[in-house]
Amino acid sequence: MSSLSGHRKLLHTVFPPIEYVMKYTDQGPWPGDHWFWRDGRSNHGLDKRGQAYVRWKVKPSAASGYKVHGDFNVVRLLLAAHGPVPPRSRYTSVCGLSQCINPDHWRRVDPPTPWRLQVRDDGAWQLVRIQTDKPADRTVVVHLRHQDVVHVVQIPPWGQRTATTPPVALCSAALPPLECVVTTALVTCGGCV
Repeated sequence: MSSLSGHRKLLHTVFPPIEYVMKYTDQGPWPGDHWFWRDGRSNHGLDKRGQAYVRWKVKPSAASGYKVHGDFNVVRLLLAAHGPVPPRSRYTSVCGLSQCINPDHWRRVDPPTPWRLQVRDDGAWQLVRIQTDKPADRTVVVHLRHQDVVHVVQIPPWGQRTATTPPVALCSAALPPLECVVTTALVTCGGCV
């Protein structure tokens, strides 16, 4: 599996329009439903990993950070068109073809979370490090999954809260610790965003 390259050079808040990207996307039909980048233009190409990029030229402005051009990974542009792509997120190819730009062939790889909830038989709970099993000694903000909804929760250390009071999300929902999992997944709760 190959990992997705990042944008090599950004233009502050300016990105190539998705209409331009789609104009040069060859959707086949190809076996395996692969998409390919038409790289015969002078501002189109493949990087060292064989992944498609586009060099986008603009007039310098505040929006472009007064830069003249940016080098953008085509798959990242297509992924962003389908929904938000968290900064510095990692993706791997599920089809194994680094030249494929079909966004359905790339999966986000979430880094493992360093935290977990530890719940005792008496209902007391705390946030502990996975590697060391040591409790948090400071307030930590984590994402908690409860019933397929990911919330944002600020958890103070043991001595600054009641041991059995459930964690409270930014949306004010009290989350039962036994039913929650610490995750790095994107927040899906509308009240926590």
